[in-house]
Parts: sequence; C-alpha cells; structure tokens
Amino acid sequence: RDVVAGMAHVRSLGEELKSFKLAIDRHSSDPNNRSAEPLLPDLPALSSPSMVLQGHDACHIRAQLPLRFRWVETWSLLYSTATHGISFGTFLRNVEYRSPTLILVKDEQYHTFGAFCSAPWDTHPGCFGTGESFVFRVRPEFETYRWSPGNNDYFMLCRKGEGIAIGGGGSNAIRLEPDFLQGTSGNCATFDSPCLASGNDFRCLFMEVYTFE
Repeated sequence: RDVVAGMAHVRSLGEELKSFKLAIDRHSSDPNNRSAEPLLPDLPALSSPSMVLQGHDACHIRAQLPLRFRWVETWSLLYSTATHGISFGTFLRNVEYRSPTLILVKDEQYHTFGAFCSAPWDTHPGCFGTGESFVFRVRPEFETYRWSPGNNDYFMLCRKGEGIAIGGGGSNAIRLEPDFLQGTSGNCATFDSPCLASGNDFRCLFMEVYTFE
C-alpha cells in the first residue's frame, strides 16, 4: 500500500509540474497578454539603499543579465553621487578593476535608465568593452536594447575631462559629464536605442554604479 500511495503521490507531483509549465508557456506566448514576459527573478540584495531603483525595478534588470550574473545574490554599490559626491577621480578609484558594472541614472524628470557594462572602467584613448554590454530604460516603461553583430562596437568610452559614455554612432545612448550632473542621450547606432532619458539633454539627480558579488 505504501508503494502504491508513493507512486500516486509522484504522479500527482508530475501533473502539478506539467500544469505549472503549461501555465508559464501560455503566459509567455499569449499575444493578447501585454505583460507576457519571462517570470521575474527575486529582488537581489543591495549592499546600500538605492536612490535610483524602486519597487521591483531590480527584478526587471536582473532578468536581462547574462546567466552567470543573473542569480548573484548581492549587488554591491561601488559609487554613488549621493554617497561619494560628484568626483570623477573617486568614481575611477572606486570602480577600478571591477567588472561587469551596472550604471544607473535618475534624471531631473524622474526617468530612470542605465547600462550593463562588460569591461572595467578606466581611461582609454578609444572605445572598449564587448557586445555583452547593453542599455535599458527602467521608467517610465522598461525596455532593453542590445548590440547586434553588424552594429558598431562603440560600447564604452572613458576620458578624463570628458566623462563616460555608453554607445555611439549618431548619439551616445548615455553620456555623463565628469561631474555627473549633466548628460545626453539620443538615438544610438550601437544598440539601436532611442533617447533613454527625459530629453536629449538632461540633468542627473542620482547616478549609481553596482557590481555583482
């Protein structure tokens, strides 16, 4: 009897798992479901409270990360204008040798956007990084824009006196002045991305840089 009951329990669990998988497949493939997307992972643990992210913003970003970073439990804050001030030198010291990094920006109109940057930040005469880099808008509506083979490779730029930029060709997807108070965003050929900020020229309320540990 115990064996029969055990087999029945296993069959029951199998049916539950099958039903769950079918529900996920329907959720992801239903063309009438505007919210259809992969089920979001849990919120990561942030080493310090964020001035940029709110609610489940981090879940949406986490779902887009390369798999080897998607399930890292803690996002460690390396640099924040709210905590460390508006110093390009401090930014470079804090992010030195650290990769990948997540750049997060909230502008004066409360638009939130950022970039996953695949290479360590350091001053270079030209562009650097890899095609794993991507940019995204968090608010008002979450969108991700990725590099495709055939696009230019202007992934990251970092120069003293000029600040940092992600993407290029036409406009930078994100460009921040060395004081991290002002920036620009426009149609970018690297990621086929539109303006991510509230306007092509924006004022930065907060900027944060995280890594995954």
